[in-house]
Amino acid sequence: MSGFASYEIARSGLFASERALYVTGHNISNVNTAGFSRQQAILASATPDYSGKFPQGLGVTIEQIRQIRNTFLDNVYRAENELLGYQETRLKTVNDIESILGEPMTDGLQSVLNQFWDSWHELSKSPESLTVRALVRQRASAFVDQANHIGEQLNKLQDDLDSEIKVRIDEINSLASNIADLNIKILKSENSGDFANDFRDERAVYIDRLSKLVNISVNEKQDSMVDIDIAGHFLVSRGDVSKIYAGENTLGSLYVAPRWKATDKLVEVRSGILKGILEARGESVIGTIDSVSNGSPNVKSDITIAVDLSNVADLASLQANISQFIDRLENKGIDYRLNLVTYGGTTGSDVPQQFTDRASFEAAIAADPVIGGSANADFDSLVTHLQSTITYRNEANRYLVAFTDQNADAGAVLDTQIDNLNQLGMTTFIATDDTDGAAAGFQPDAGWQDMADSTGGKVYDLSAVDYDSLGLDVNSDVNQKMSTIPASNDVIPDIKRRLNALINIIAREVNSLHKTGVDIYGDPGEDFFIKEDNDFSMQMGNIKLNPIFSVLDRIAAAKTPATGDNALAQEIIELRHNSIFGNVSESQNGDDYYRSIILTLGNAGSESERVVDGQKKLLESAESRRTAISGVSMDEEMSNMIKFQYSYNAASKVVSLMDECFEHIINRLGMQGR
Repeated sequence: MSGFASYEIARSGLFASERALYVTGHNISNVNTAGFSRQQAILASATPDYSGKFPQGLGVTIEQIRQIRNTFLDNVYRAENELLGYQETRLKTVNDIESILGEPMTDGLQSVLNQFWDSWHELSKSPESLTVRALVRQRASAFVDQANHIGEQLNKLQDDLDSEIKVRIDEINSLASNIADLNIKILKSENSGDFANDFRDERAVYIDRLSKLVNISVNEKQDSMVDIDIAGHFLVSRGDVSKIYAGENTLGSLYVAPRWKATDKLVEVRSGILKGILEARGESVIGTIDSVSNGSPNVKSDITIAVDLSNVADLASLQANISQFIDRLENKGIDYRLNLVTYGGTTGSDVPQQFTDRASFEAAIAADPVIGGSANADFDSLVTHLQSTITYRNEANRYLVAFTDQNADAGAVLDTQIDNLNQLGMTTFIATDDTDGAAAGFQPDAGWQDMADSTGGKVYDLSAVDYDSLGLDVNSDVNQKMSTIPASNDVIPDIKRRLNALINIIAREVNSLHKTGVDIYGDPGEDFFIKEDNDFSMQMGNIKLNPIFSVLDRIAAAKTPATGDNALAQEIIELRHNSIFGNVSESQNGDDYYRSIILTLGNAGSESERVVDGQKKLLESAESRRTAISGVSMDEEMSNMIKFQYSYNAASKVVSLMDECFEHIINRLGMQGR
């Protein structure tokens, strides 16, 4: 081995120790840097020299500056981070709604409702008193003000969330661009022989943040670049980015949702902050002012009157009394549209008419052509007609009111008819003959009863139909549909649907009763509550006290002009305790229904808080496990510093020793014999 090779061995030791000290110092200086992963100098024996007979060692070399990171733990952390972002967003929205409602610690809607009902109780004690009427007016005004304020605040919260979706989409695009840029930097750096550990740390921080925003999958390639996809669609592919933008969530909507810019398809968001915001605002709601999906109460009802012409003996009653049915719909504030179809008559022109006004319908039902003929041979063809010919309003409740003295079909035909009616969303009310006149009470045909039960309707005695009760049954069904809210992940639309159902039903039922009374002058009562804008449903933000009650005498408390009559006030008081909310099996009065709203919201908040706390612990555990591997330990780094310092000093001594050896050899060489 050449003597000068010893210098190379010592030099490699100096260089390796110096680089290792640099790495240690770099770790120590970044001990508090977020996202930093500790680095390690990997030392290896240098490639020996094989030029002589025996291989000659050439010291030590820095094989790589390795970043200490566990990909599996990164993936665990990011999965937990997605869920935490989602749950935290939902919890924040629930907390905001609780603050808006102000229940139960502050004066919320329940408080003003209690005061409103109590004012009618006071009026029942003094039905002629103008002072108490002023109290009723004031309490009613407080009720509508509170309802409108809640609606305004919920709408504002919803709009704020919609704006936040746009901000989050921009953040996702920015993070994706940064990650793609770092992919290129890392590739260039490592292809040139450098180590891009700091770039990798920076990229990991961006990916961690991205994981909290939206569900992502991360795949690192052999060339050190990463691909990131959202539900199978690439967001980042090496140095390329697929941008997303805030487009309409559905056609014609005022609200936005993330869409891929290249294809205009909706981004399949499954988790993260973005998913939480979408659900909190309402993921599929269209955001237009009277949208049922966004919480507006649905009193729109398309009612089809179907007349069986095979026996016209009982049609005189229908023609004479159908106006009572319409009166009740109007009294209850139902937004109705009437259709008229016939079946079972002699061959002739059908009468598939749709009416936008009451007068035209009443004229058609009273006219001779109604009983002149029909192109629908039987009830089965009528059902087909309902499916194919009649146009229904969007989101309207649908009702079929059939008058027939024939028996229903049976077996598979009946089952098919029921399935078709349910697909149409049709509630069926059937007036039919008693099938067994000898039995006590009304005994309808079993097929008609099965159809009514299966579609949520009712069967009536054709010979003794109470048309006013029929209208009440339609109204009751509207109230049930409106106040029975199916389970949903949409936070704000869900609470708006429930609150609007409460306010709309109370207002319409109070109006219905008030119009049956008389004021101090004996004049008929008017609607107590009216709409701010008649083009939309009565709901939060669109309800006010009828301005005619600026004259207190116009407030009705009696059913008759008799002095001391408080019958109407008593009926309105009783309305508070009537079970007019929810479905038949779980009907509730207004107080119980509102308490169920607050209880449901409170439970949702409590559950979200519990889940968030649990998710934070899981995330902390994942971060702790990740930090245990990737984090900088001062004790370990100080130990390394001492180790590499000693190594450096040892290599320095080798150099000094070699200097002394060569100096001695050179200076002493040839001095023998002088």
